[in-house]
Amino acid sequence: MALGAAAHLAIIGIGAKGYAVLGAPPGLVAMVDTSSYRPAITCIFIASLLMMGAIYGLSGAGLVTKLPYRRLILTLLGVGLVARAVLLPVAVMWLPRTLVGICGRCEAVNGFVLLTSALCLFVGVAYAVGANMRVRPRD
Repeated sequence: MALGAAAHLAIIGIGAKGYAVLGAPPGLVAMVDTSSYRPAITCIFIASLLMMGAIYGLSGAGLVTKLPYRRLILTLLGVGLVARAVLLPVAVMWLPRTLVGICGRCEAVNGFVLLTSALCLFVGVAYAVGANMRVRPRD
């Protein structure tokens, strides 16, 4: 998730091509050239959410301090990511025109949809399972 956050922040400096590569809708990509703040604000918002998820993941792994509601948040993140992984390809097949306004590269089940869904599935399962594991302390 931290890599996703970094990618979202990096495209602000890259410009319109970066937004298009990450699957921003065409309207948002066009706004980049008009000096609108909306694309950057959108990327910062998404990067913030991804970074919060990464920090909770690190907390769940015991690498940073225990955060409040850790198990609940990791479970919700896991379920949400798995749902996104499963539902996006299905939605793309059924409603491709509708999704183009949300995701610029979701006009068909393609490499972008499959790669991002696979990443969401992997991370989502890891978060959901990891959040609900009982680990015994070593003797």
